[in-house]
Amino acid sequence: MQRANDTVHFWVYLEKRWGWEAIKKVWETFETNGHDAKAAVDDVLSKRNSSFDQFVGEWALTNYVKDTANSGIYDYDEDEIRKTSCGVPYGPLNRVFRRGKALIKKDTRPWSLTDDVKPYNADYYQFGIDPGVTGIDLNLDGDDAGSFRYYVLGLKNNNVIEKFTTVEPDYAWGQRFSAGRYDKIAVVVVGMAIGGGYKINIKPNRIGDTYQGGIIFYLDDSGEHGLIAAPSDQSDGIVWDGCKDDLWGCIETGATATAVGTGQANTNKIVAALGQGSYAAKRAANLVLNGYSDWFLPSKDELNLMYWTIGPGAPAPLTNIGGFSSAWYWSSSEASSDSAWYQNIGDGSQYYNDKHLTTAVRAVRAF
Repeated sequence: MQRANDTVHFWVYLEKRWGWEAIKKVWETFETNGHDAKAAVDDVLSKRNSSFDQFVGEWALTNYVKDTANSGIYDYDEDEIRKTSCGVPYGPLNRVFRRGKALIKKDTRPWSLTDDVKPYNADYYQFGIDPGVTGIDLNLDGDDAGSFRYYVLGLKNNNVIEKFTTVEPDYAWGQRFSAGRYDKIAVVVVGMAIGGGYKINIKPNRIGDTYQGGIIFYLDDSGEHGLIAAPSDQSDGIVWDGCKDDLWGCIETGATATAVGTGQANTNKIVAALGQGSYAAKRAANLVLNGYSDWFLPSKDELNLMYWTIGPGAPAPLTNIGGFSSAWYWSSSEASSDSAWYQNIGDGSQYYNDKHLTTAVRAVRAF
């Protein structure tokens, strides 16, 4: 281990977790396997539904969790100089050195760091969480050739509220929570047999926040730009275009893009092609709401994002905070000269249908 007196603590903690019988078994195996301590520990723990790697990860976590109020199995007497049963003295377990500390606020830019962890060592990070933050996006990107174990801890008043664990080299952890649920997020990066380089990126997730005239439902990678939905519908029934079919004057507007980020351009094309009148894109483009006048009709994918992030498809506590009705809503994505894409916000299904049908409209804007 990388901390001076922690090797002894490793064995003390092994005894605490698995009993003195496990220590004896490790020693017996060590004497008969060519003096391979790692293999001896692994052999003994494998019979206890564990492994050397898993235990090393828990041991690294112990160095952080021991200082919390509810440390549980990660707690043991380590505040004074003691002796092992073999008479070896050992002192208090060293407090961990935190390689990164930052305060995450609602307007914090992404915090990033690139580092590397040695085999069977650990790096520790602690992030203060401002009371107004209601979501965190955390990405851990490890070298594909490396081996890691990650622990993410949500803490409140020095108590571990939740613990998340993964052994994947890349780990994306995204959580939405009520304001004030956590006051700290801790990250423990443990190098396994290989260790390796890794990158940490953390930022506030503001999905669902009220901002600049509406509700944020999409953020780009920077966390500084995204899309906002109007807080209510602009119509519960309006046509995409009043035409009936090709013979009744339907035209192709060229607004065929479906991706996130194309709704504004689609809306501009529709209004340029159809001109004056009462139709979905025009209703959105003419909207002046909460001091903003740059609203537009969302593209097919933007509309779908609303369903999954602030609509009925969103996980709690964001489930339908957008206040959508169980109705069909127009997108700005044209399917053909006489049809366009729309979505049932009740069940999330998407389809294209005749432009002359009357369905609901929810305008959006970019920031």
